[in-house]
Amino acid sequence: MAIALPKRIISADCHINEPPHVFDGVPAKLKDRAPKMLRGSDGGDGWSFDGKTPKRTFGIEATAGRAAGDKKISGLRFDEILPGNYQGKAHVDDMDKDGIDVSIVYPAYAAQAYVMPDRELGVACMRSYNDWIVGEFQGASPSRIIGLPLLPVDDGMDVCLAEFDRCVKA
Repeated sequence: MAIALPKRIISADCHINEPPHVFDGVPAKLKDRAPKMLRGSDGGDGWSFDGKTPKRTFGIEATAGRAAGDKKISGLRFDEILPGNYQGKAHVDDMDKDGIDVSIVYPAYAAQAYVMPDRELGVACMRSYNDWIVGEFQGASPSRIIGLPLLPVDDGMDVCLAEFDRCVKA
């Protein structure tokens, strides 16, 4: 006799849009060089990793939850993005509406930390993102949101494993 197991719906490829405060956790000595959300030339907001006007502003990747006719390729301001794209509690509410049991969440723009030439800053940005994704976003419902951390795989095994262990503890 076969045992019927409960079905679970898992969203396995959910990219979030990091909020303006995601890199606030970098050490004070690096704050002036940390990525910042700035207004782009098209009137939208975007991430600047070099202190210059963003090369691209939020667009189609930040329109989850919007009607098909209410989407833009770029030019969105952060305050136009629906909260489920960057707030854990709102994300869980959206999951409930969509019948999703578990959401595996990936970074969007924070992944740029992998290619930052200043590796001290890059690793600090990864740590700050990880604190946000694990503590704030996933913290809204740890049994339903799995936030994948950024691990500094190109910065030495000891650095990578230290960040891995730090994230596991959190």
